[in-house]
Amino acid sequence: MAKKPTVLIADDEDSVRLLLKEILEEEAFVIEARNGGEAIDIARINKPHVVFLDIRMPGIDGMEALKKIKKLLPNTPVIMLTAYGDANHTITAMKEGAFEYIVKPFDIEDILDIFHKAMAYRESLREVEVLSPSSEPSSSILVGKSDAMKNIFKIIGKIAESPVNILITGESGVGKEHVARSIHNVSSRADKPFIHIPCSAITEETIESGEITAKILSAQGGTVLLDEIGDLSFAAQGFLLPIIGEKRIQRDNEEIPLDIRFIGTSSEDPQKLVEEKKLRKDFLFRLNVVHIHIPPLRERKEDIPELVFYFISKYSKAYGIKVKGITKKAMDLLTSYDYPGNVRELENIIARAIAMSANAYIDVHALPQELGKKLENLSDTSESEEEKGNTLSTIPVPDGKFVSLKDIIKQVEKETIINVLKQCRGNKTEAAKKLGISRQALFKKIKEYGITDEDIM
Repeated sequence: MAKKPTVLIADDEDSVRLLLKEILEEEAFVIEARNGGEAIDIARINKPHVVFLDIRMPGIDGMEALKKIKKLLPNTPVIMLTAYGDANHTITAMKEGAFEYIVKPFDIEDILDIFHKAMAYRESLREVEVLSPSSEPSSSILVGKSDAMKNIFKIIGKIAESPVNILITGESGVGKEHVARSIHNVSSRADKPFIHIPCSAITEETIESGEITAKILSAQGGTVLLDEIGDLSFAAQGFLLPIIGEKRIQRDNEEIPLDIRFIGTSSEDPQKLVEEKKLRKDFLFRLNVVHIHIPPLRERKEDIPELVFYFISKYSKAYGIKVKGITKKAMDLLTSYDYPGNVRELENIIARAIAMSANAYIDVHALPQELGKKLENLSDTSESEEEKGNTLSTIPVPDGKFVSLKDIIKQVEKETIINVLKQCRGNKTEAAKKLGISRQALFKKIKEYGITDEDIM
């Protein structure tokens, strides 16, 4: 017969302890404490599997006891009890690592359900994959062990110092801009500007006003990224053709030579765009000197664990939350999914899991509930990233030799906020929901990074 787990019940009310004991004694061996001090001592000696902890007790209160018990037993689920439905208590308790929070009076079914969830969480920790020094994540998002990614790494190494123009193709969310920035960062142009120009912004008006010319000239010595060339009109392609081909630009009747590498991206097949008369053949010829294709994440699933560990490291530091790793079941679920939103979607899933985490490890309960449903109905999934509305667009992390991790995190966070605000057309309430933060937190970040209306136009 399997040994019963140990449950600690800490509450200053005898009636509450008695009720909980009656509910749980068939499931577990119950130990009682009348205050926070006793609870801490019992936790230290008996090491219970699950703790039920009242928030208001004489002497050391539940919040203080929670902090000390989590230090003693970081993997032990602690369920907070209170007679007060105070949001501040809930927020504080979850921040300090509480597994769950129950307001008195409670139902028998609720107590048993939460107890079983807590035990399931403990069981899942028996098979945990944890980051170790030998598996320390890369400082760059360009990680992977698949043949496709290894080949991309080789190409980047070969062309980094060459001034040739480059075309990067792949589905939305695969990391085309990440690759472009990595090429820039490992080249001798790394200390020069990297100017990102969405091709949808290259219009007759912005060309005539001189705005595009000014942006290109501001990249002198560096790199210009022409993002999504399929969005260029024929007139815009005609304007850019001599610039990218001859590396010269006209301004005020003056011809200015350019020392700029041009990198284009496309989520669509460029040859198909030519056939459909959406892209000029000569324009594609001038830009596509070197072609890099990034396969979708579903075709290189062996890269998913490394990406997961990278995002755990990135967001646990960015959010100030100590997440050590991920359970095997959670990793299995992540590697089974096909990611229509590619790396962006995976990043968003991990970022949300860490932001909502009260535990040292990400388990299946921290992942979106709809993930399992999507796996069952994957063939019916055809949403675009915009339709899903739940993917984050972020800039990549450059090689650690050039930028500190602290600066990378700030840069990533700022660009993510700007991109989501653009998707939401400046609607801060909608953007906050997509980012998984409050409007107040979003306003604070906007102020902190000096994000203006011009940045999100």
